[in-house]
Amino acid sequence: MPAWVLVTLGIAMVLADLLIAGGASVILLVVAGGFFGAAIASALGGDVTAQLVGAAAGVVVAIPIVLALSRFVTRARGQALQDGRLEGSHHQVVEDRGEACLRIHGDRFPARFADSGKPPEIGQRVEIVRFEGITAIVREVSSA
Repeated sequence: MPAWVLVTLGIAMVLADLLIAGGASVILLVVAGGFFGAAIASALGGDVTAQLVGAAAGVVVAIPIVLALSRFVTRARGQALQDGRLEGSHHQVVEDRGEACLRIHGDRFPARFADSGKPPEIGQRVEIVRFEGITAIVREVSSA
């Protein structure tokens, strides 16, 4: 595949990460690293096998870089999760491993009330106020 196509796909992955996940999706950035590795192999005249090896090398190189950047950004924000799209959203509390939590996009987040610090009841509807680390700080949704 031509190098310019692979670079374009890599840039598309980075833009998708920024636009869709707000820069929080590590996997899209790692995939972009694979595209960039394959592009380098293609630019050097490599065949499909060389491009696959380049993609694998790009992924291997991208993983520690992306994880380090992710940790740096997380520390800079002061929280493990900060997504304005989730704040104000309503969810039902579920039980997971004996703990009250929220399931959001397949991920599990422990939950506690903002005012009392106590966990909500299983089955209760709550609104996300903010996140502290991975814990969802919530308030009860009125049934009206």
